[in-house]
Amino acid sequence: MTIAQTPQPLGLEDSLAPRLSIGSSNEYAGSQPIPEIYQRLKNPEIFVRLHIPPSLKYKGDSSPEDLEQSLHAKDHLSAAIQSQSLIISTSTVKELFDYWQIRLSCLHILQQSEIVHTESRRINEVLSQSPLQGLGVPWNFQILLALSYPNHHILNELYRLVEILREEGSHISEDDTERAVIKHQLKEVSLYVGATLISLKDYHTAIKHFSSCSRISQDDFRTQLLTGLLYLQIGDSLRAEERFRNANDVKENCAIECMPLLSMVDSEWEQAVESWKKLASNNFVKGNCAVSLFFAGRLSESISLFQSTLSDFSDPYTQSLIHEQLVNLYELHNRKPPVV
Repeated sequence: MTIAQTPQPLGLEDSLAPRLSIGSSNEYAGSQPIPEIYQRLKNPEIFVRLHIPPSLKYKGDSSPEDLEQSLHAKDHLSAAIQSQSLIISTSTVKELFDYWQIRLSCLHILQQSEIVHTESRRINEVLSQSPLQGLGVPWNFQILLALSYPNHHILNELYRLVEILREEGSHISEDDTERAVIKHQLKEVSLYVGATLISLKDYHTAIKHFSSCSRISQDDFRTQLLTGLLYLQIGDSLRAEERFRNANDVKENCAIECMPLLSMVDSEWEQAVESWKKLASNNFVKGNCAVSLFFAGRLSESISLFQSTLSDFSDPYTQSLIHEQLVNLYELHNRKPPVV
């Protein structure tokens, strides 16, 4: 870390990164018993051993109530351990994938990438050998497995899901209600493809991807909004503003929190500060306001706002980013503030 580093705007990669929600996948509504081929997903050998600190009192067996309590408290390590116990003891397909969804999501949040990659690979090995061809595997869980690969493999997995959906859709008539479901799933995968390109910092390809999505679905405000944020990332504020206004035309005020970013791209820092302060306070607003304060030369105010923002983020990844921002600010504060 060097003193020359300066705070970076919060929000682009964080807001566009694939979201791995904790909770039931509940797309598979039945309580069918687990087929023999899926029993291997309950084998203790499929799990990677987690380090349990002495401070964590873990009693061994877990109940759904224990897991719910851990999730409510955002105790993701306990939830990951408890979901393993429940996976091994469950007897229905729905619960099996629900608990796997929770475990992998918690491991993502804990940034246990190697464990996620290993367990996901083992799950896929079981599913790929199944003559059931994914029967009973919820769509949310299929997405989660694709996103659990290392970055350079995620796109291949997402494109594989696209091909599967297109193949299924080719056998369904236009007026079939199932076709609408497949269209929705295709749109969802498309958003994850764009988000993955962003995480790989391939912004120009991501712009082309979302622009293509916009032509296909003019009424989707999300693709307009995401493309606008990408144009900001490469410094094209005029096209960004156009996309934000298009998004607002589809869904009123959906891009209101993005408009001050235009001032930041144009280096109009005081105007950006005033614009952020007019918006309802949340982490995205506060973080970017703190960055604008820094570049406006108001260093002590920037530090104060970053400090107050830190406690609002519960996930360790974002906390580490803000810690790094603060260290840079402290170092700069001990020198003469830069002339902006």
